[in-house]
Amino acid sequence: MKKLLLALLAVLLLTGCSSAPAEKTDEELMAEGWVKQEPTDVPVSSNNDTNVDADQKATPIPNTDDKLSFGSTVYLGGFELTISDEVSFVTIENQFSEKDGADVIKIKASVKNVSGETGNINYYYINAFGPDGIELDMPSTYFDEAIGHDGELRDGAEKDCYIYIIYNGDGEYILEFDDRDTDYEVYLDISK
Repeated sequence: MKKLLLALLAVLLLTGCSSAPAEKTDEELMAEGWVKQEPTDVPVSSNNDTNVDADQKATPIPNTDDKLSFGSTVYLGGFELTISDEVSFVTIENQFSEKDGADVIKIKASVKNVSGETGNINYYYINAFGPDGIELDMPSTYFDEAIGHDGELRDGAEKDCYIYIIYNGDGEYILEFDDRDTDYEVYLDISK
C-alpha cells in the first residue's frame, strides 16, 4: 500500500511540475500594466544626464579616447577612484608568508562614494599586470590602508587609500578595472 501511495505521489509531482506557463505576448503584458520600453541610441549613463531621479544616480563615463594614466578618474561600482601620481615602494614583512621580503609598489588613490548608499569599493574588480603583461598579485591583505580593506564610506564621503602591487621590474604597469558595467585600463610608468 505504501509503495502504491509513493508511486501515485511521484506521478502527481512529475506531471504537476512539468507544465510551464505559456510565454505572454507584448499585448497581454501591456494589458496587465507593463510598459514596453523601446531601445534607444542614448547611453544608459552619461556625464550630463539631467533626466536622472535623485534616487537613481548615473555612472559618469570618462573620455576613454585618451590613454588613462596618473591623475585619471575611473568609476567602479558606485565609486570615483582617482589614481594619484604619488608612488612609493614598501616591503612585505610577514615571516609566515611566502611573500615575506617582497618589494611592493604603493600607489595612492582617492576614493569617493557616489553610489547613493553606504558601501565600500570591491577590490576584486581590480587586476594588475606587470611590464611583461603577466597578471601580478595585489597583496592588499598585508596592508591596513589598502583599497577595499579600509572600511565603508557613506554616500558623498571621500578618503585616501592605496593600491598595492607586487613589483616586477621597471616599466609600464596596467591596472584593469572591471565591475561588469564598465571597464577601464590605466597605464602607469613605474620605476624604482
